[in-house]
Amino acid sequence: MTTNGNKITTRLEQITTEVKQITYDDNFGFKLSDNNTYSEILQLSYGEYNLNIPDNKVIKKNNYLNINGDNVKISSNNKLIVLAEDHMGLINNQLINNNITIKNISIKCDNLGKNGGGVCRPSFKNGNIEECTFEGRIGSLGGGICGAN
Repeated sequence: MTTNGNKITTRLEQITTEVKQITYDDNFGFKLSDNNTYSEILQLSYGEYNLNIPDNKVIKKNNYLNINGDNVKISSNNKLIVLAEDHMGLINNQLINNNITIKNISIKCDNLGKNGGGVCRPSFKNGNIEECTFEGRIGSLGGGICGAN
């Protein structure tokens, strides 16, 4: 904003957010589109993320996404993501993070681990979960979408 005598001029700039793509490799784990590093537990902070994982790709038991900041949105195009036997869930959020949205994620698991959830791991603290699905057997004390607290 600038002032010129009694006249005030305001310049507004459009703010755009890049949607980061998350891919998965059987041998190395998850990878972000803007980074060449693979990780079994991918840390996600501020931003918007799209799961670009092929249909029926099996995610290993100890591989998952971990939210560690505010203002995180994770979505998929309802491609079917398969979790390995005894998996505890795809997404972890054990901190009190604000403005978390998880949307359009479809999970299949023949047998979730005890206390596990298909989309969200046990002790998932908070967030909006929209239009997600789960298909499979739920372990004891677990849930199809979210695990036990």
